[in-house]
Amino acid sequence: MKVLFASMALAGALLVQPAAAEERLLKGFEAAHACSGDIEKLCSDVEPGGGRIKDCIKSKVNDLSTGCKEALAVFIAAGETVDVKVGPLPGNLLMHLENAHNYPFCEFGLILGDTFETAVAHVWNTTGASDCPPLYRDPIDAAGQEAFARKHGALAGWLNPRRHWMFDELWVYGIGETHDFDGVQATWMAKTKAEDLMKSANMTKAGGDPYDPGTIYRLDTMKYKKGTTVHIIDAPDGGAYIMQSWTDHFNKDVAYDKLKRLGSMYKRLPPGWKFRTKVLDADLEIVPPPPARLAKVMLDEFHNVFEGCGYDAACSYKP
Repeated sequence: MKVLFASMALAGALLVQPAAAEERLLKGFEAAHACSGDIEKLCSDVEPGGGRIKDCIKSKVNDLSTGCKEALAVFIAAGETVDVKVGPLPGNLLMHLENAHNYPFCEFGLILGDTFETAVAHVWNTTGASDCPPLYRDPIDAAGQEAFARKHGALAGWLNPRRHWMFDELWVYGIGETHDFDGVQATWMAKTKAEDLMKSANMTKAGGDPYDPGTIYRLDTMKYKKGTTVHIIDAPDGGAYIMQSWTDHFNKDVAYDKLKRLGSMYKRLPPGWKFRTKVLDADLEIVPPPPARLAKVMLDEFHNVFEGCGYDAACSYKP
């Protein structure tokens, strides 16, 4: 089972890394390993942080080994000045969204640091700040992830597609500042070491297998109110996966008014798994239990995100 450390759902954020981002991150780690000897030899007296290692390597480019030069390629000179502020704001700031049902959102990810081995992955989510307007988001997607990373001074970046929440109310704790990504307002929500992300998510395969549960670190509360129609996939082990968000990015036949018919659209649902809908007769709250705060999540074959109930104390009950 995959173990991911991400934001609230950020729920498909790091579960579904676009292929281009995966390739760039993997190449970045290859470059870091290829240049580790050069860094130790040429920059051992340089204090890490603040871009000092990167500046040192740039200044000694003529002295780098052939393997390092080839591996670094665009990474030696890639990236402009970092223009985003990262980390939670003081006081464990809270974001509360009352009318979350079918609320559209998207995410931005940036890998920041001097080298991929010491870099940190940061995630921004538009929830509560904007609805990820296509008018502004589409040009960012068109420019591509490498251009996005360079513009914000990052080693790499990724652009998670527009999704819609399916719960009714949301609380997220420990958020950071909101940044304007060329007209799209998004709030800092999470971070993890880039190297840990690579190892834990197995990014060469992440998102490639539907109905393959993993876990995500989250510090939030999601509430489905009494009377809400929820979409559920029952697993043969007795667990029930509740739809957390949907998207038409991977299949244009998926739409809000067609979600009840997903069961008839599935072609890869494993034997023993069943799709159903249910009108809740009581409020359902999902809170990843402390101290681990790990939520059990899963993608279907259209990359809709589901969260597991019946495996721990996360859900107030299993619908």
